[in-house]
Amino acid sequence: MHAIARHLPDFARPGTRPAIAAPPRHPAAPVSPLAPAAPDPADLVREALERGRREGEAAAYAAFERSRAEDATRAAEGRAADRAAWAEAEAARLADALETAIDRVEADLSERIARTLIPALDAALRARALAELEDLMVPLLAREDRPVFKISGPADLIDRLRMRLGDPPACLFEPAEAPDVQVVIGETVLETRLADWAERLRQSVV
Repeated sequence: MHAIARHLPDFARPGTRPAIAAPPRHPAAPVSPLAPAAPDPADLVREALERGRREGEAAAYAAFERSRAEDATRAAEGRAADRAAWAEAEAARLADALETAIDRVEADLSERIARTLIPALDAALRARALAELEDLMVPLLAREDRPVFKISGPADLIDRLRMRLGDPPACLFEPAEAPDVQVVIGETVLETRLADWAERLRQSVV
C-alpha cells in the first residue's frame, strides 16, 4: 500500500498537479485577401460633379479678377487722361492770366515812366534846341553886316533865348502859339523842331 502510494501523485499539495501536454499547433492556413469592391457609379458621378463645380468656381473667380483688374486699369487711365486734360487747360488759363497781368504791369510801368521822364526829357530837349539855335545865331550876330533876326515861338523859350543872346538890337522877338522856336534871317529859316522830337520821344518811351 505504501509502496504504491509513493508512486501516485499527491493532489492535496499545491504544485503537484501533473502537467497536461497541450495538443500540437498546426500553422493557420493563409487567408486570401478580399478583392476591392467596385466603385459605386453614383459616387463617381457626385465626385465628377463636385470637381466640375470647383473648377467652374475657380474659372469664374479668375475671370472676375481679370475683369476687375481691367476695369481698374481703364478707370486709372481715364482719371490720368482727365487730369492731363485739366492740367493742360489750367496751364493755358494761367498762361493767359499771367500774360494779361504782365501786359497790365508793362502798360502801367510805361505810363509811370512816361509821366516821370517825358517832362524831364522835354526840358532837356528844349535846352538842347536853344543851345544849338544859339550856336547858329552867335556867329551871324557878330558880323558887321548882320541882318535882322525875326524870332517867334513859345514865350518862355524866346525869353530864355533873349537872355542867352543878351537881347541884341538886331533881334525881334515875337511870342507865338507854335511849339517850336523859329528864326527868320532874310530868306533863311531856322527852326528847333521840338514838336517832332517830343513826339518821337513819347513813342519811344510809351
